[in-house]
Amino acid sequence: PTINKKKFVAFCQELIDRGLPDKVKWGINTRVTDIYRDRDLLKFYRKAGLVHVSLGTEAAAQMKLDIFNKETRVDENKTAIRLLREADILVEAQFIVGLDNETPETLEETYQMAWDWQPDLANWSMYTPWPFTPLFQELKDQVEVFDFSRYNFVTP
Repeated sequence: PTINKKKFVAFCQELIDRGLPDKVKWGINTRVTDIYRDRDLLKFYRKAGLVHVSLGTEAAAQMKLDIFNKETRVDENKTAIRLLREADILVEAQFIVGLDNETPETLEETYQMAWDWQPDLANWSMYTPWPFTPLFQELKDQVEVFDFSRYNFVTP
């Protein structure tokens, strides 16, 4: 919802103008880049009733962020979590595991990074290569499910 900053700010203002934050609390799933960009608006978002943000931090290693084309750096992920916590917004960090090059050591590194970042919640998901992405093309011979309606955050 935060991709279009102008519309998201207008939405939050409308909630405030209608007095809804006293009655309705809500959460979003968004990108680290948007939180980083909107650092000066986070308290305003909280005032509008935003109490939970799930961030696609995805990984503790820059190499994995680059593979996922996240357009963020590890230090930006950590900063985004800190900014949300400072704005009194519960933060959930999402991590992806399960790539071929994953080892017990890289999993431990990701776990330790999550511990260092101190999100309120951590969400661990197996990697799902989204259709029509370069990584999907690279892993296509290993993909078992081509029913793209099952490519969601619920179906493993």
